[in-house]
Amino acid sequence: MENENDGERASSTFGVRYLWLVCVVQFSLLVAVVAGVVKKATGVSAWDAVLFGGGAFCVVIGLCLTVRQALRQS
Repeated sequence: MENENDGERASSTFGVRYLWLVCVVQFSLLVAVVAGVVKKATGVSAWDAVLFGGGAFCVVIGLCLTVRQALRQS
């Protein structure tokens, strides 16, 4: 009986992790788009705005995943 519960708990945990990952990616994309639009509004080229947005995406997703992992371990 315990093995069946462990399997259900593992699949539930996987689902929650997947949902958190999707939320983190969506939030990071939102921040990247806003950062790119704001940068473009300053008058720089589109390429510079895309690079700025990509940098913002990398920073935010890295920060969110690091915080998530730190909270999981505590």
